[in-house]
Formats: sequence, structure tokens, C-alpha cells
Amino acid sequence: MSCTARIKELYNTLSDTEIKIADFILNNRQVVLDSSTHYLAELTETSASSWVRFAKKLDYKGFTALKVGLAADTEEESEDQLMNLLISKSDSFEVLARKVQHISLSVMEQTYKLLNIQVMTEAVQCINQSKRIFIIGIGGSAIMCNDLMQKLSRIGRTVIFHDDSHVLLAQLAHITSEDVLITVSYSGETDVVTLAAKKAKEAGAPIVAITKYNVKTTLAQLADYGLFIPVEETNLRLGSIASRNATFVVTDLIYYGIAKGNFDETLQKLVVSRDLIQDLKKK
Repeated sequence: MSCTARIKELYNTLSDTEIKIADFILNNRQVVLDSSTHYLAELTETSASSWVRFAKKLDYKGFTALKVGLAADTEEESEDQLMNLLISKSDSFEVLARKVQHISLSVMEQTYKLLNIQVMTEAVQCINQSKRIFIIGIGGSAIMCNDLMQKLSRIGRTVIFHDDSHVLLAQLAHITSEDVLITVSYSGETDVVTLAAKKAKEAGAPIVAITKYNVKTTLAQLADYGLFIPVEETNLRLGSIASRNATFVVTDLIYYGIAKGNFDETLQKLVVSRDLIQDLKKK
């Protein structure tokens, strides 16, 4: 995950001092790479310790590690005004198509930059070892939940999901420590989802959370495995499409990880489920 991408994803959660530091890093990359914390503290009217704490907030071990991450960044900012992420009523369909293309590619890139391979690997292992897989997501998030449920069901996993939250909560009341709960909530504050997570936590069931990159949300705090997607909060932006696509990347990786872990068995069960569906189509 790039340093600048990490800063941008956490930006809305930063304190005033941290915003000063973040803005300076984003606008003066080379100066940061060439300077000490004491010199940077003077330039930003902060303190050397504030710079070290900021680095650790970004999950770096210290300021030196932050500089290494910043030096490795290859992120390129587009200056093409046609790629303005706000929908305009004056847009031609060609411009609109280019915007959607740009947004889709950008979201995919940012999602993979945010991906923590170790956390994803551990989450997949946890899901693989579980007896039952509970999945919860409300509204638009339910689309991704339903898709993941269908994929996992086809390879023989016991998956519990329902688009009626009352029905799902009734089932989730019986979750145990042998099960796992996968939650999908962009905001990380959806009442039904956080309630389900709290119930799972009480039962000792591990929680996998797919949510925006903000470690301070209720869901992120409850999760055992946080799988983060990019933050996008602009009004009139193609936001729901962007977060949906990012979530699909994560849920597909979960599915592929589980399928790979039981490869021969997965192939066999896919054939069985396919044959049964084809029998239905013949009638």
C-alpha cells in the first residue's frame, strides 16, 4: 500500500496537527525525503514527536519507514479535467464513459494498494476453518453479500445470509465460536451490521469486516480481520458504483482464496452443482 494512498484514505479522520503534516507530505514529497523530523517540525510548526506519531498512525514502525514507503510511491495524479469525478449535466456520453472508466480503474488500483496480504490470508484461513459462514450487509451491500453466498454455496460451504435483516438476525442469534461472521458496510456504522458484529463478538465468533479504510469506525474496532476499501464521500460522485466494485474485488479474493485452499474438492463440487443446475434447465 502506497504512503500517499494511505494518507488520503485516513485524511478525514486526522487531527489539525496531523492534517498539517499530511498536507506537507502530499505537497512536498522530496523535502520530506531529504529532511529530518526536527527540520520538518520547524517547517510545519509542529514537533518531531508529532511526525513520528503520524508515521505510526499510518502503520509504519517509525519515520524512517514512512520515508521508505514515500520513496517507493509511483502514484501519478491525473491532470485531465475531463476526469473530474463529479457528474455534470453538460457531459457528453463520451465524457461520461471516460469518467466511469477512470473511476473504475482508479478504484481497482486503490483497492489493491490498500490490500493487506497477511490479513487477507489469515481471514481466508479463518473462514476455511469455520463450521458455518454468516454474512451480513444491508441495502447496496446486500448485493455483494448475496453474490458471495452463491459462490461459496456452490463449493459446498454452509452459508447463512438473508436480505431481510430481521430474519438474518434471528439466525445469527445462534452463532457460535465455531462459526465466522463476514460483515459488509462501507460506513462501518450501519446499525444492523454493528449489532450483528457485537453479537458475534459475544459468542466468540471471529469477524471479517469489509469496510472503508478508517480504523476508528465501530465495525473496524470490532473486527478481527479488517479488509479495507477506498474512501469516497463526494456528493454526486459515482460513489456507490466505486465502493461496490471495490467490495467485489475483496469478496472475490475471499472466494478464490477458499477455493484454492481446497482445490480438488472445489472442482468436484463445482461440477456437481453445475450438473444439477443443467438438469433443471433440461426440463
